[in-house]
Amino acid sequence: EHSYFSDEAYGLPKISYDFQAPIGEFGQVREGFQRLKLINWFAQDFGDLLAPMQTVLPENAAILKPENVTDLRYSVRVKGNSGFLFVNNFQDDLKTTDKQNIQIKINTSVDIITITESNGFSVKEGENLIFPFHLAINGTDLIYATAQLYTKSDNGKTPYYVFVAQDGSNAEFSFAKSNGLSIKKAPGISIGQNEKRILVKCPKGTSEFIVNAKGRQTKILVIEKSLALQSYVVTIKGQKLLVFSDAEVLQENDSITLMSTGKNVFNIQVYPKIQSKVIAGKAPITASANSNLMSTFNVTVPEVILEPTVRQVGERKTVVTLPSSLNGLNDIFMNIDYTGDTGMGFLDGELVSDEFWKGTLWQIGLKKFYPNAASKEMVFYFRPVNEDASYLDDISPKDRPDFSKSKQILNIKKISFTPEYKVNLQFE
Repeated sequence: EHSYFSDEAYGLPKISYDFQAPIGEFGQVREGFQRLKLINWFAQDFGDLLAPMQTVLPENAAILKPENVTDLRYSVRVKGNSGFLFVNNFQDDLKTTDKQNIQIKINTSVDIITITESNGFSVKEGENLIFPFHLAINGTDLIYATAQLYTKSDNGKTPYYVFVAQDGSNAEFSFAKSNGLSIKKAPGISIGQNEKRILVKCPKGTSEFIVNAKGRQTKILVIEKSLALQSYVVTIKGQKLLVFSDAEVLQENDSITLMSTGKNVFNIQVYPKIQSKVIAGKAPITASANSNLMSTFNVTVPEVILEPTVRQVGERKTVVTLPSSLNGLNDIFMNIDYTGDTGMGFLDGELVSDEFWKGTLWQIGLKKFYPNAASKEMVFYFRPVNEDASYLDDISPKDRPDFSKSKQILNIKKISFTPEYKVNLQFE
């Protein structure tokens, strides 16, 4: 009743389907993907333990409201005397408080576990934790750990378990004392024991220690969450490896492909250390010996600098000339920084991309349009956001427009290109 079909607004796209997904419409890997990855690998390697466990909630669970950001949210999944403690310090649309010096007592069928036995642990605003208790690890009983299980490997002579600690925290592991159990001392690791347990305290950052039990050795790797978010689990020549990189990592057979948005230098770490020779096609690769635990490589590819040609042809219309080619890149992302309601991108008069404004960059991967789009112009049409737009309630307060001077706002701030580099690593 109030607008033309060709010009409707109201914060909705016509053809795009991104909606801030963990993997974007054009293959962008986002923070949500990295966080979900930790949960997915935990479920893949330890789901057989988790699935038959039942949920136990604290006494205040029924009365805990979303607007309560001070009380701790936690629960337990348990079977017998073993299970997992879940702690959540996130609330959508609100900011919670940092929680300090937490101690939780868990009454199992055979004992009472206090996590931690001294000092307590902390959880930062917006974070979450999964701590195991009475976890069987290769002949040992891990009473509790203040680090989250991530993945494991049973192949090779010495299997390993990987745990993720909060950034800046000192993770600790309490093992039930038993005949033949010993912990191999490692740099930065402190070990204390009494008649019931052996307590291992790890330094901040990355550390590793070895548990000896019943003639078997198991490596325990502890990494901070910021590093874990850069990790990928791959299998090369039958060996399960962790690859750490700020680039995205994809495996294909016994090779891996890395894609980096905006950076032509790839930094790669591999755990456990590998003996294979690594080649990156024609790109120079250098190995570093700065880690005792991991193999470290650096790969550099030629830098590509892209400057867009932009013409403003009206208050609501902008024209961008696309690059003549992909310049050997995996992709080129067009970044549109604007404040408005919706934006639409046309190529040869056809609507090829659109989006609703949400306080973040509108990003379009151009690879799908080549080679036909070489040197062509993409035309953009934008609509302004109205002061009474209902979706503004969902926009972060810091990103909401200032309507003090106008009840409608459209501000096309900047349009830029970001190259996505690609390199393939072969393990010989």
